[in-house]
Amino acid sequence: MTMKRIGLIFTTVVLILCVALVTGSTFSIFTSGDKVNIGVTSANVEIDATIDQGSLTLYSKDVAQPKVDGPVQKFENGGTATFTSGVQLDFANITPGDSAKFNIIVTNSSTVDIMYRVTWTVDETAPIESFYATVNGSSIVNGVSQWELWSTADADTQTLEIAIGLPLEAGNESMNGEISFSFSVEAVQGNGVPEYPGPQYVSNEAGLRAACANGGEIVLNNDIVIADDALSIEIPAGKEVTLDLNGKAIRSNSAKATFANNGTLNIVGGTTGYSVRALFANVGSIHNANNSAIDNKGVLNITGGNITSGASYAMNNVAGTMTANGVVGGAIFNAADLTLNACELVNEVEGLNTVCNEGTSLQINGGTYENTVATEVVKSASETAAVINGGSFVMSDNAYILGGNIVVNDGNFTGYTGDNGVVGIAPSDENNNVVVNNGSFNFNASEWVDDSEDSNSEIFVNSDGTSDIYHGIVFDEENKEYTLSTKEALVWFARSVNKYSNYEYPFQDYVIKLACDIDLEGMEWTPIGDYRFSANRFCGIFDGQGYTISNFQITKKTDKNDSNKSSYGFFGNMEGTVKNLTVDNAYICSYAYTGALIGRLNGGTVDNCHVTNSYVECTYWQGGGMIGQLNDGCTVTNCSVSDTTVTGKSAMGGMFGPLTAEGSDKELLFENCTIENSAVVQNGSFGANYDTKFGAMFGYVDTADNKTAINNFSSVNTTVKEVASSSISDSIKGNNILINGYNYLASGVYTLNGEYYIDSVAGLQWMEQQSDGFFAGKTIKLLSDIDCAGVIMKPTRFWNSENKTTFDGQNHTISNLEI
Repeated sequence: MTMKRIGLIFTTVVLILCVALVTGSTFSIFTSGDKVNIGVTSANVEIDATIDQGSLTLYSKDVAQPKVDGPVQKFENGGTATFTSGVQLDFANITPGDSAKFNIIVTNSSTVDIMYRVTWTVDETAPIESFYATVNGSSIVNGVSQWELWSTADADTQTLEIAIGLPLEAGNESMNGEISFSFSVEAVQGNGVPEYPGPQYVSNEAGLRAACANGGEIVLNNDIVIADDALSIEIPAGKEVTLDLNGKAIRSNSAKATFANNGTLNIVGGTTGYSVRALFANVGSIHNANNSAIDNKGVLNITGGNITSGASYAMNNVAGTMTANGVVGGAIFNAADLTLNACELVNEVEGLNTVCNEGTSLQINGGTYENTVATEVVKSASETAAVINGGSFVMSDNAYILGGNIVVNDGNFTGYTGDNGVVGIAPSDENNNVVVNNGSFNFNASEWVDDSEDSNSEIFVNSDGTSDIYHGIVFDEENKEYTLSTKEALVWFARSVNKYSNYEYPFQDYVIKLACDIDLEGMEWTPIGDYRFSANRFCGIFDGQGYTISNFQITKKTDKNDSNKSSYGFFGNMEGTVKNLTVDNAYICSYAYTGALIGRLNGGTVDNCHVTNSYVECTYWQGGGMIGQLNDGCTVTNCSVSDTTVTGKSAMGGMFGPLTAEGSDKELLFENCTIENSAVVQNGSFGANYDTKFGAMFGYVDTADNKTAINNFSSVNTTVKEVASSSISDSIKGNNILINGYNYLASGVYTLNGEYYIDSVAGLQWMEQQSDGFFAGKTIKLLSDIDCAGVIMKPTRFWNSENKTTFDGQNHTISNLEI
């Protein structure tokens, strides 16, 4: 297609459109003597356009201003309007409420029906959207009016009244300086329904029909009311229409559907999030009071909008495919392929389902779906199951919510409680079925949901009688094993532990296994066994089988006045076994007893577990990168912490917070533990001795007479209070502590078989503090090289005339010694 633009020049200057012809659906430029294909008529498009300068009338707040002699006309507040050289109408110093009207005289000498429209532009001193313009009362949106048909049977001359102005809503400030407007008329051949170039701006029913038949991008200039006896507005097969509602409404009271789509219809420009009951709000809507808003036999894509009907299914997907994203609307009937993404649908029409599926495919991915009358919210009677992957489904009357061949993978389902009780989800007849893998229900779903061994789902019944169903859980009853494979399954497991509060320990004789890595996607995690005083500890076996749980946070319990303020990690409070598990990218911030893996370990076992890329903060004290606090009988082996920051006021360890015992006969073992590329940061102070309770491994150790073994601990590239450290802890107390097989005596000092062993500067300093005869007849050995840099030492005096002291360096080196 070739289209020419006319620049309008006022008074006696006339612009003529060049000739434009149609060849089938393709535009070409010909003269009347050119040879063309058989069946194609050659015809001329020729129009003249003239501005009637004398018709210029000014208005201030809708009051016509008296005309003055000369080309310059004045507004009430002193602003002016002038036709100047070129294609320009100039405003100067206008104020809101000022406007002008004038006429364009158009003469049509074409030998074929034409389509024409008016365009206008504004200079760069102000945005075009600051002003309004109309042609014969119809809005010009974004500088372009809708296409209008001009038949050869019509008069040869038309007068177009142009109105342009600055609305009162523009504010109180004047538009200082000059603002220039230019106007043009565009015309193309009108027969053959060509595809017009650029967006088509429509203001009435005729323009909308012509634009839909043409195809392309359509923008509503204003609300459009369809005649009561009108036929459907058709999008022909092979045509693609993108209808921008532009916040406007299309209303119909016709017995036919408002739109009949046989091609491709894309609806945009509607604002989501409004109630479906606000039918005529300025949110972008299509409403038919007596029939469907849309009958679809092609491809229908809706993104936003308010699509409703007062008497039928708002969207009738007869054939083809339909996808709705974020649409606000009424009921939908599907006989083909339908996908709903985050829609808000409400049915208020008696006898209709909110979503009725009799097609080949239905998928619902989130959104809100409600039925206010006694029919189903979602009904599927097709052989192909409908799939619900999430959403909120509400029934407001006494009827069941779902019926038919439906697979529910997730969602929130609310049934109506009436005289007959809740009828929640049920097959619509004996040949149909409902499969529920996951979901939340305000009624007990156990009567109809299959939670048997092979169902891959479990029901969680809440204290108020409502039900939640979680997917990704396989139970082996014979071996008392649960296998979890989804985020939802972990949530179910945590809730199942935490619902007990009277010293009942669920899963005590059970094994919980992971089947895969599970990404918690940044969720706020409720710890497994979250009560401070052990009332719901996890006491079973949790086997991660080498998999990783990642990306969760705990941020809610940070107030010392919170009665449930402690024991926070992936596990909160436990005395069972955790093994073969990695926690990655955890963010934990709590008041006390805080670790990425476990908040408080009460005599349990941890083996082959790892914490990576995490952050642990205590707003008070007692926390560690892996475990916040450990009590009697704990065993931790083959574990590591890496790339993790631990921060708090006191009792903070890179791997573990404080290790405490009560003088019982329970043994404690820590073996093959490593911390790497991590930091323990003091954030605040308790003062006095509390500021010494830090360490690369433990916040502090106080195990009374309990036998405690710590073997093969290593610290690599890790700092404690900004100083490189490999310390087990700065504060260790206990009468029966063995470190790598040596009895702990003091920091850096150990004993074994009556001999003393030193492995640090602190040990050398302890040695120099002893009395002259303390080491008489005794042996002292070094366990490692010792660097004394930065420490002023004193001489150590071994003095006894009869019993000699033996000092064995065991080939180690003391360096940087300063006395």
